[in-house]
Amino acid sequence: MEHRKNKAAGAPTLAAMTARILAAVQHHYLRLEAAFRYYASLGSGNIITMQLNEFSQLMTVCQVPESESSTCRRADLDTIFITTNFDETQDRADTKSGMLEAAGAKAGSGKGVRASGLGKDSRGWAA
Repeated sequence: MEHRKNKAAGAPTLAAMTARILAAVQHHYLRLEAAFRYYASLGSGNIITMQLNEFSQLMTVCQVPESESSTCRRADLDTIFITTNFDETQDRADTKSGMLEAAGAKAGSGKGVRASGLGKDSRGWAA
C-alpha cells in the first residue's frame, strides 16, 4: 500500500531505490563489514554469524526501526532477520541480505529490497 502511495507521489521506483541502496552498500562496504563484525562478536563471540539480539541492537543504533511505519517496525526487522536466517547452517551473507532488506524497508519501498533475488558478489553481499 505504501509503495503505491509513494509511486503515485512521484517517489523513486523500487528498481531505482534498490540501485541506490546497493551503491551505498558498495561505497560503505568496509564500515558495514566492521559494524557487522562488531555486533556479531557481541553475541556468541563469533564474527561470522550474528544473532537476532545483536541484529536488533544494530538496527536500533542505526535508527532503522520506525514505530509509525507499516514496513519498518522492530517486528518487521526481526521478521526480515528470521526469514533470511531460517537455517543455522547458512553463513553471514544471509544476515547481510537481511541488512539490505532492512535498508529497503527503511527507504519505504513497501516490502523492502528482496536481497535474496539479487545474487551475491565476491564478498557475499547481495549484488
